[in-house]
Amino acid sequence: MLAALAAPPISVRPTRLLVPLGEVRSAAWQGPSRPEVVVSDPEVAEARLEGNRVVVRGLSEGDALVSLSFGSREVGLPIQVRTPAARLPARLAVSLTGESVSHTVLSQALRVAMDAQSGLDPRAQLNLQPRRANGALLVDVSASGPGLLPVSRTIAVDVSLQQLPLTPARTLVVSNRPELVLAPGLLLDRPLPPGPSRLLYHHRGSPDAPHQELEVLLKNVNATPARVRVAVASVGPSNDEIFAGHKAAQLLLDQQEKAESFFLRVGPGQEVVLDRKLLKSGQTVSGMGWLEPLDGSQLRVLVRASEHGRGNIPSEEAPDTGGRTGRGLFPAAMDVSHAHNLGGPFTYMPLGEAPFEVEPVTGETNYGHFGMVYRVRVLLINPDVVPRKAWIDFVPRAGQRVAVSMWTAREWKPTWATRLARSRWGSGSSSRASSARSASRPFPSRAPTTRSFWSSSPTMPMAPSQPRPGPR
Repeated sequence: MLAALAAPPISVRPTRLLVPLGEVRSAAWQGPSRPEVVVSDPEVAEARLEGNRVVVRGLSEGDALVSLSFGSREVGLPIQVRTPAARLPARLAVSLTGESVSHTVLSQALRVAMDAQSGLDPRAQLNLQPRRANGALLVDVSASGPGLLPVSRTIAVDVSLQQLPLTPARTLVVSNRPELVLAPGLLLDRPLPPGPSRLLYHHRGSPDAPHQELEVLLKNVNATPARVRVAVASVGPSNDEIFAGHKAAQLLLDQQEKAESFFLRVGPGQEVVLDRKLLKSGQTVSGMGWLEPLDGSQLRVLVRASEHGRGNIPSEEAPDTGGRTGRGLFPAAMDVSHAHNLGGPFTYMPLGEAPFEVEPVTGETNYGHFGMVYRVRVLLINPDVVPRKAWIDFVPRAGQRVAVSMWTAREWKPTWATRLARSRWGSGSSSRASSARSASRPFPSRAPTTRSFWSSSPTMPMAPSQPRPGPR
């Protein structure tokens, strides 16, 4: 008993270690001599002595015990090796466009840049809280997830702003097949063509399937870094699939009107998540984007559904549920022309109806021309000697609340057409009317008179519509 009491103490501090995968952590040991070190599971970790410290490196996720033996006595150091939810940088730089710094676009740019630079684990949830401190922009960042090592950090952000227009898209990239997602899998994998493209994605979780994650990604297939200009807006999960598509389109149109976007760098072979939304059972996620690869960059657009909270990345296509849905690359715009005699019967101008565009490679059809911009030119003819008014009724078949349009109008000489500029017909979700009417002025009394105007109207994943010039 006296001999035992007289023995030098042995210990290790701290008494437990949480080791990030691929990194090292250490603990201080105390004892009468240099101990022998043994790891219970060499596949989980390795350990070595450096002076009076035991240094442990995490090799794979798991638990193990590091034993320090001092002759006949021993002390144990339990360790847990976990993957960090993210590896957060100390500083970020984001480049935006627009008239001023938009909080929405800044948050998007920060989230995408953080995903690109932090190695965010697919199981992790990222939380960002921007704030100002002494004139500097700081972001409090935390990331956590099941089975992951939580991380947090305050990051300094450098923001640059420039005013650049968003040029019209040349290509429409659609991800709407399968619309009903029964199980995880790839929903879209297409090359991003040169020049600006408009992106539309619209998917609904199966009521019989567990919650999933819907992700929109850009993949750099170059051996050199790629740059791309991005604007994106999405809504969901929502029980109302029509509202989700309507609102996403409205948000993107607002960004386009203000030329709000951000620039993104994608490393060689890297995949960067542009948007990640929870796809709940029986609910819908809908989004739209504007993408322009820069400097000859070659990128692919991917949309995929994965298991919620699992981090498993699907490599196979999701089961196809059929229906009048489509995916692929289509023309971004369609030109149509109509003529209308003032004083005559209504002229109907159908939107979203056959013939439909077909992707030349796969033969898939974009039913309803969803996501396409109609460039409508209307020739208005006044055969009379008295002034006449003209108007357009926009009649969405599923009700006004689902019609989303950005109309612009131009007349060669009179000024009445400017009254139509920037009006959003059908953008009010609380309206009950079945059509929308624009204000207008009479045509000049000099007769006969012929004038024309044009408008751009993107149709959404909703019902076809019929703009209708009035006869007065």
